[in-house]
Amino acid sequence: MISAEGISALVAQYEKFGWRLRRVLLSRELRKQLGETAPSLFRSAEIIGSDLAAAWFSRPSLETGVAWEIRRLDDVPFALVEVVNDDNLLDDVLTRLENDLRDRINKSSTTH
Repeated sequence: MISAEGISALVAQYEKFGWRLRRVLLSRELRKQLGETAPSLFRSAEIIGSDLAAAWFSRPSLETGVAWEIRRLDDVPFALVEVVNDDNLLDDVLTRLENDLRDRINKSSTTH
């Protein structure tokens, strides 16, 4: 599982490239591990209890719209990204990407 220092470095790396931390999906295990440091690690991002440990980042797309990336918070990096051109579709797109990440993690854990 990723450490508090690893999370700080990850957020800093994303910010260096223009990404903004928007939401954090915090699993019970990661919340327990981070303890009281979680709010300061994630700054003003919305923290949501979840079965996933992942962070949502966004930045303006090179095309039109906004690029959203969900990054697994784990020592083994994995991320999915999609450009959202219609704010009315944002929640549907983010839910689909969360489910895609969940499916990939589950497939990965059953094949090892």
